[in-house]
Amino acid sequence: MMRCETTVPLLDAYVDAELERAEARAVEAHLTECAACREDEQRLRALRDAVRSKAEHHRAPAGLRAAIAAQIGHSAPPRVDRRARPQWLGYALAAGLAAAFASSITFQLAVPSAYELAVTDVVSSHARSLLAQQIVEVTSSDQHTVKPWFNGRLDFTPPVKDTGAEGFPLVGGRIDYVRGQPVAGLVYKRRQHYIDVYVWPSERGGVSAFRETARRGFTVLSWSDRAFTYYAVSDLDPTELREFAAHLGAPAPST
Repeated sequence: MMRCETTVPLLDAYVDAELERAEARAVEAHLTECAACREDEQRLRALRDAVRSKAEHHRAPAGLRAAIAAQIGHSAPPRVDRRARPQWLGYALAAGLAAAFASSITFQLAVPSAYELAVTDVVSSHARSLLAQQIVEVTSSDQHTVKPWFNGRLDFTPPVKDTGAEGFPLVGGRIDYVRGQPVAGLVYKRRQHYIDVYVWPSERGGVSAFRETARRGFTVLSWSDRAFTYYAVSDLDPTELREFAAHLGAPAPST
């Protein structure tokens, strides 16, 4: 039986029917057992359907059509005398352009943002780890044990901070996946509540503001500095989760 960390990177190809038959059957078998991965699959199918139904389609230019026709041995399409175009056709073209513009706006609104996709992934990963009781792959409260464990497993070394003195002890770490890419998963605890912190390098050294989102009974906090992007997720009280994030160096929430 496939595990979640093996299935998640294959979901895009599975949804697009690009897997070999044996791999596809293995993914299907896993999806029947894992509700979180089924949710990821349904999200990908919804995104694919939105693109197919709402993306703009453009007719190829006449020169390109003629070149293709010549390559496959057909004559070029007949040239239309645009000088004879009736007035009503101009109105129809204008209406068509307006409809296409409205459709493009709808499409942009329908496609989830990178932030929304990341939130969905970290919440699903957090829920999977709790259900499967596979909280960590390396167990230690010592940051000097957890941090070196990622060497050779990721192409970056995540920052690992021990916040035990502040009441949020480090439990360990694991490799996880966000938007199909491997990331560092750091696990902390507050009483009986687990806190997952997903860390990966910031894109082009960008800094993003502090954001907070509630999803499926969990709170997600995210921020970026010039080196790394952080997503912290837990069912812990949001006030305490924000306190924890501040210990990791998160900026103060905007008011």
